[in-house]
Amino acid sequence: MCDNNREMTMATINARIDDDIKNQADEVLKLMNISQTQAIAAFYQYITEQKKLPFVITSIVKTPHDLLRESTDMLAEALAVISNLQVWTEQQDGIGKAKLMEYYRRLDALYCCAKEKIGLLSDNRDAELGCVP
Repeated sequence: MCDNNREMTMATINARIDDDIKNQADEVLKLMNISQTQAIAAFYQYITEQKKLPFVITSIVKTPHDLLRESTDMLAEALAVISNLQVWTEQQDGIGKAKLMEYYRRLDALYCCAKEKIGLLSDNRDAELGCVP
């Protein structure tokens, strides 16, 4: 039961999430005309009322080979991004700042994810050897 006489205090939440996920979610929220604050408040309200998350979290067990393959795939994608960037810079018009920042953010995300996956390997030497052509 809610005490209507009680003054409601507000808390601040700081969370770190992947830039791409945040940007995609922000686009969806904008289409729904919902602010980040409203979405997070609704999420917490659901947890409070239902005593559970509104979705199921699953754990995926990955082998060192899986992690190495995923990081190799990310590095291959990074190489493709760099190739695209090279094509853009060689064009007469050059490349706009927005496009350059888009490429930079993608490369940064790929680097961070690949580094994280390689860091999960118990023997990073295997990962280093896997990157040698």
